[in-house]
Amino acid sequence: MIVDSCIDRQTRMPVAKAYLTRLGVALDAVKLVVVTHWHDDHMRGAAEIVREAGAARFACSAALRSEEFATLLACGAESMTSSMTSSSGIDEFRKILDALRQRRARGVPAANAGPDHWATHGQVLYERPARDGVSQARVLSLSPSAATVTRALRELGQLLPQEGEPKRRIRQGANQVSVALWIDAGYQRALLGSDLPAGTGPSGGWSAVLSSSTRPAQRARILKVPHHGSQSADEPAIWTEMLEAEPWAVVTPFASGRTPLPTEADLKRLIKRTPNAYCTGRPQGWSPVRRQPAVERTLREVARSRRTILGPVGHVRLRYSLEAADPTVELFGGALKVSA
Repeated sequence: MIVDSCIDRQTRMPVAKAYLTRLGVALDAVKLVVVTHWHDDHMRGAAEIVREAGAARFACSAALRSEEFATLLACGAESMTSSMTSSSGIDEFRKILDALRQRRARGVPAANAGPDHWATHGQVLYERPARDGVSQARVLSLSPSAATVTRALRELGQLLPQEGEPKRRIRQGANQVSVALWIDAGYQRALLGSDLPAGTGPSGGWSAVLSSSTRPAQRARILKVPHHGSQSADEPAIWTEMLEAEPWAVVTPFASGRTPLPTEADLKRLIKRTPNAYCTGRPQGWSPVRRQPAVERTLREVARSRRTILGPVGHVRLRYSLEAADPTVELFGGALKVSA
C-alpha cells in the first residue's frame, strides 16, 4: 500500500516509487493507493503513482465525491495557465482521475479503474483473509465522519470562483476531511493519523473517531503522528484508548510554513508519551549556506533569522516480523530519533 505522495526535489520522482524501486518491488505489486486529503504536501506525484500502479485500487476522502469538488476540478482544467491552480492539489487530483479514466478505457477491471473507495469512517479499504500460511491483513478508514463530509461540501461550495471576481489560486480547505487509517497485519497494528485534527466537537476530527462504534477495539503499536505533531491535532485520548504503552511514533515535519512543525513544545509533548519517537527530518530546517561576508552582513540587517527549508528526504523505516514484539528501526537521510 502507498499512502499519500511527495516528490524528491533532486530526482523529481515520487519518493514511494523510488523506495520500492530500490527494494526491487514493481509498482504492479501495490494493492492499494490512498490519498488522505488534497493538500499539496500529501499529493505531489500521486498521479504518477496511480498511472504506474495499474493493479492497485484507489481510495480518497468521501468529501471529494461531490458536484462542488467536480466543479473545482473543471475550473482547474480551464485555468491551467493561470496562478489559480498552479502547484495545487486540485490539479494533481484531476490528473489522478484522468489516469483512472485511461484505465477504464484499456478495459481494466472496474475494481481497479476508479476511486471505488470514497473513504469514510468504518470502511474497509482492503482485506486479505489468512490462508496458506499467509497472515490476515486489513486496512480500515477511521475518518472522515458523516457530519464532517456534510460540512465539507458547504465549504467546497464557498471555494468556487464567483462571476466577476479575479482568478486566484484555489484555497485548500481544512484537514477535517483527512482519511486516518487503521492497519492490521498479522499480530501488528498501525494507526496512520494523516492530518486529522483533534476536533472541536463529538462529530468531527479525532473526537468522532474515538466515539465511533466502528473503530477497532484493539490497540496499535505504531503511530504516524497526526498533522506534523501540531497542537491542533493532539488528542490525548488516542494514546490512552487506541495505542499500546510506549508505541513507535513517527512524525513528519513541515518546515515550509511560517511556523515550522513540529515545534519544540510539540516534540517535548511527544517524548513525554513515548521514548520511541522519530522524525523524518529537522523540524526547524537546516542552517543556510554561508555566503561572502558582505552578503552575510546585509542578510543579518534585513532578516531576524534564516533557515534552509529544502533538505534531504528523510526516511524512518520500521520493520517487523509479523510475530515480533519490537521492530528494527533504520534511519535514512535527515531522519532522527527525538530526544529530550
